[in-house]
Amino acid sequence: MRPVMGPLSGTGCLRSGRRQYSIEDALYLANTANKVYLVISPQPGSFGANRLTVEAVKARRNIEIIYDSTVEEITGRDFVEAVEIQNRSRFNRQKLAVSGVFVAIGWNQNQQFSSMLRLDGAGYIVAGEDCKTNISGVYVAGDTRKKSTPVGNSGSRSRAVAATEAAQYCAAI
Repeated sequence: MRPVMGPLSGTGCLRSGRRQYSIEDALYLANTANKVYLVISPQPGSFGANRLTVEAVKARRNIEIIYDSTVEEITGRDFVEAVEIQNRSRFNRQKLAVSGVFVAIGWNQNQQFSSMLRLDGAGYIVAGEDCKTNISGVYVAGDTRKKSTPVGNSGSRSRAVAATEAAQYCAAI
């Protein structure tokens, strides 16, 4: 996959999650960001992805895998500037300088964001075909996004759109 723009000079981004699409997203983001932190909650060896994709992530010099950790806080004034993560077994917190955050949040995801993002009556996050939400710099993809017509594999398409839009947003700030 070719990058949609040049590297995000001096910036990094964070991808949280473990399944196949999280690992693939980290590879995609590594094409445009100088540094990608891949934060996964389980212990090492529990990626939930195919072996070849995991090996590709481990081989990328600009991807750092942070195991057994969770995102605790996203900070910044007008845009994302840093993320605090916590290791679940050592209970230590670490602050990472990043300009973008991409989170895989599972099936009951929308309730966490209901006070910030606009939801429709069924609990889906309202966003356009460009995956932009009501908050500048926040994008949504996959089954969490309200779609006029559900289409098979629309999650993969919307993840690509959201990642591209977010990368362009980060390049412009």
